[in-house]
Amino acid sequence: MDPWEAVGGLVEEFGDAHPDRRIILNPPPAVRREWRLDRLALTQTLANWVTNALRHAPGSEVRVRLRLGAARRELRLEVEDDGEGLAPEDRRRAFDPGWRAETSRARHPQGRGLGLSIVRHLATAAGGNVSVGSSRTGGCRFSLTLPATPGRATRGAKAHRADVGRARVAVIDDDATSSAVAVIGLRAEGAAAETLRPGRGLVRRILDGRWEVLLLDRRLGSTSGDRVARRLRAAGWAGGIVLWSGDGRPPPAGVDACLRKPASRREIAEAVALAAACAADRRAARRVLARELGAGAAALEAASVDPNRLRAVAHRLAGALGLAGHLWAARRAQAVERACERGWGEPPWRELIGDLRALAKGAGWKDATDKGPARP
Repeated sequence: MDPWEAVGGLVEEFGDAHPDRRIILNPPPAVRREWRLDRLALTQTLANWVTNALRHAPGSEVRVRLRLGAARRELRLEVEDDGEGLAPEDRRRAFDPGWRAETSRARHPQGRGLGLSIVRHLATAAGGNVSVGSSRTGGCRFSLTLPATPGRATRGAKAHRADVGRARVAVIDDDATSSAVAVIGLRAEGAAAETLRPGRGLVRRILDGRWEVLLLDRRLGSTSGDRVARRLRAAGWAGGIVLWSGDGRPPPAGVDACLRKPASRREIAEAVALAAACAADRRAARRVLARELGAGAAALEAASVDPNRLRAVAHRLAGALGLAGHLWAARRAQAVERACERGWGEPPWRELIGDLRALAKGAGWKDATDKGPARP
């Protein structure tokens, strides 16, 4: 991946959402490289730290610095502001679960203090580390270091190369010729690709298999790729899905990439590489989220009497669940949030607690009092 492209895209999104704030990214080098590194740890960390700077340092300038060292094989990301900063004793506890500075508690009493601890989990799982210090203007400077392996150099704004690795890919198409051509192209790129015949029991065969990515035709005789994708996501399947379509209709939620037919070998490989990366992100997010599911259910119960607190907890859960690919639970959290915002009767918070406990059980969390509904 090109870290400059990922970081630059996020900085641009934050700038568009906050036109009144200055969010500055240091310029990229003239020669860019592709790097192997943990994309989820990089993007989730950047999003959390910029959000914190915008929230807790109102009116300040936010600076984002990205440095890549081929000699030391590491990436370093820094986000700093010119706000109030943190006292030295607070910096030592900043990444502890549930810890929040007194000024943060006063401004945002509904917060749970989990964002920085999740960032630390992601960095540690990727072999990196995080720290917080003081910026040159007295504000906060958060730093992330990740191991990174450099690839080939590329001049210009973007570096493009499909990286399918040894991804296990199932090509599902009722046109045998299209399936064969796609499999040959993906194998040439290094993927472990094979055809999977559509038909009865397709969803169950996928759930029972070991495929990491699906290249799924939109038309599959008596069913459709859209329907198969929705059923897989409802069953909690975390793999990557590329929808192969002959029309321009938007794909359903949960599809990682959409290809128009006919597609070149490079286009197919790039879509599969993107879907494989998204699947890896979902798996990593699920490992981190597994530690927080029980706490999330408890927080919902504690907030149930206060619509504002309930809305805030549901909002954070919706984002985390969506990132992990638990779409049905994320939609339930969004329903709770909307009901609290608009006063639509009793929000379905009890059902959301059942969803969280069902997911927690699947992740190995035990609670003898749990009576939540079973989920596929």
